[in-house]
Amino acid sequence: MKIIAIGLVCLIAPLSALATSDQLPEGKAVVEEIPVSPPKIGLTITVPKGWTYDVSDTPAGMALLLKPSIRNKVKVRQCRIDRHILKPGYFSSGQPQINDWLDRNPMTREIFSSRVNAGAEVRTTIIDVGRAELDSATAYWAETQAKEAAWMGMLTMRLRTKTYVTVTPGNEWVIQCLVGSYIGAHAVDALYSDALPTFDAVISSIRFSREN
Repeated sequence: MKIIAIGLVCLIAPLSALATSDQLPEGKAVVEEIPVSPPKIGLTITVPKGWTYDVSDTPAGMALLLKPSIRNKVKVRQCRIDRHILKPGYFSSGQPQINDWLDRNPMTREIFSSRVNAGAEVRTTIIDVGRAELDSATAYWAETQAKEAAWMGMLTMRLRTKTYVTVTPGNEWVIQCLVGSYIGAHAVDALYSDALPTFDAVISSIRFSREN
């Protein structure tokens, strides 16, 4: 098994994308059990009630975007899963061996911070980090916050995110759920708290394909 450093890409979506994203109506989001297996992405996932999903090709593989079907340009929420197909021979052994390597090489607060801020115009602050299991894969997560002036500097988009990074045989995964708001730090914190149960349900529903 060749060893590579786990990368972090697409951790903060461009403001232009966020500004046209969709959002559920006010109130607690309710997750309905709708397991789907989108083509090419290599996993099964439960989509929340009222959300849509779309798969697109990326330079490193493909991406799955989930977002509510009701638009709101002021407050947004969405989840994105990036599958990066690794070169032959990289992390090509079984999941237990990959998990062992991940456990011996944890993603620390410092590692997350250095990678999300490398070459970025938006300064991202790491709020918390931790270890988890996604399906049978060891994963590391980070909660972050960031802000960026937009609309000619008149408004500031504030972001709160929860990002997971993991590896399965032949694939690296970056899974990020985020909320964004133009109406203040307290608003985005409240929006994040409201969305977190939905985000956690979506992420915990992931089942990776064993045929990739």
